[in-house]
Amino acid sequence: MIKRNWFILILLAGCKPAPEISPSKYAPAGNASFWINSQADNRHIDSVPFLDLASLEKQPGVLNILDLFSLGLNNSPLTKKTFYEAQAAATNYGLSRASLYPNIKFNVSYLRQLQGFQLNASLYQYYTTTWGPEMMMDFTLIDLTRQPNIESSYFGLLTSNLKHNSEVQNVLRQVADTYYSYLYQKNLLIAYKSDLADAQATYTAAIDRLSLGISDITNVMQAKSSYLQKKINVAAQEATVKNSLITLNTNLGIPAQTSLVVEDFPDPKTIQTSFIQPDVLLSIAQQMRPDLKAIKATILQKKADLKKAYAKNYPLLRFNGRAGQFYFNQNTTDGGNWLVQFNLDTPIFTGWQIKNEFRQQMALIEQSESTLNLLQLQVMSGVMTQYNNLVLAYDQLQLNQQYLDATEIEYKGTFEGYVAGTNDILNVLNSQAKLADARAQLVQVVSNYFQSKAKLTFEIGLINKNEAP
Repeated sequence: MIKRNWFILILLAGCKPAPEISPSKYAPAGNASFWINSQADNRHIDSVPFLDLASLEKQPGVLNILDLFSLGLNNSPLTKKTFYEAQAAATNYGLSRASLYPNIKFNVSYLRQLQGFQLNASLYQYYTTTWGPEMMMDFTLIDLTRQPNIESSYFGLLTSNLKHNSEVQNVLRQVADTYYSYLYQKNLLIAYKSDLADAQATYTAAIDRLSLGISDITNVMQAKSSYLQKKINVAAQEATVKNSLITLNTNLGIPAQTSLVVEDFPDPKTIQTSFIQPDVLLSIAQQMRPDLKAIKATILQKKADLKKAYAKNYPLLRFNGRAGQFYFNQNTTDGGNWLVQFNLDTPIFTGWQIKNEFRQQMALIEQSESTLNLLQLQVMSGVMTQYNNLVLAYDQLQLNQQYLDATEIEYKGTFEGYVAGTNDILNVLNSQAKLADARAQLVQVVSNYFQSKAKLTFEIGLINKNEAP
């Protein structure tokens, strides 16, 4: 018997206790512990399938930024989330308006029961039947919180709708940002490959001069080190381009391994633009930014909640009415019945609940107004910053193009002079470095121009899926 008890104790010690007894056994042991799921846990988790990601099995040629906008919006879980939040808010608005109408019900009941009583030590039992239709109506005649509640739901709906619009613009900005970043990395790779071709030509020329005895090994090693440096840059940039494409695919909501063919930057020499005055841009932003409007709608919602909290101080008058007719055994009837009831509820003392609700809504209004003020400052800062960046990038376009043209001519002259024996290797490498710098700077400036243009369009609230920023 003693051995059996020890066996039971050992068995119980090896089993996990029930969660109602020791719930901590079902959570990680500490903040640095790694929780390992049981087979049952994994079965539950794995029962929820992953959603299929959108794929581009047949890419329709070269995709431009509007095509990418369409992909990003259609596949983005962010816009889906705000869309369904807006749908829920619309339903809540509809529910709030239900208080404008009476609640009418029709009921048909049937009751069959066995009853009994005892008389003179004898038990008597009998059946009774009751059935009949009944119409019921409830309606709140006077409720001063009803209209503020409807207004609160309405402004809550506006807030959700505007938050959805803001999220759409966020997705478009993110797609544009990653698209232009990918083009920048791609064009920087092209520039690096051009640098590599120049360095290889210089290296080959140095070897030829060494074989002719008109140069020494030092020149060859200088040209070789420059060549290898350019080759390292190309190898590293190829990986950067691939990772940049992965980021773009992720923001488009498509598998990371998808090979996209997208439209490139236009020729920098063809870029033309006109500028709108900053004051006009700031005015447009104040009118068009959906996130600013969303906070304004939130303030109106809080003010409606404030009116609702204040209205709780006043009486509430309800009406309840019902009418019907019941039938009993042998089809006897009560001849019809009806009821009319009015209930008047007047708050006398609620433990300062109404007053504190009023204070709470006042604080929430002040909080929302502070949030609006902060966002206004951020919008003004964003508009002015991106405007200045756009003007700078456009001015630099012309200068960097001239810089590139000048360095190309310089490199060509020094290289030809080096081949002819009238220039040394240091002049060639110096002009080659200038040319590489000019190529990289032009790619950067072109990217800055389009990035700033897209960000400025977003900052003033005009970015949309039908127009390239």
